[in-house]
Amino acid sequence: MIRYILIGLVFLLPTFTFAEEPKAPATVKELFADFDPRKDPIDAKVMREWEMDGIV
Repeated sequence: MIRYILIGLVFLLPTFTFAEEPKAPATVKELFADFDPRKDPIDAKVMREWEMDGIV
């Protein structure tokens, strides 16, 4: 029984294909192709505020 399992594995293993590694982006455009800065909310907090020459 075990012999048949081992023989089956010997014939089946070469047929399995492994996933290819993802290709690294080659350009800045490719790097940020799926980035959308508007989809995440901005969590901004005013820490300090001052006025100088009429400008806040």
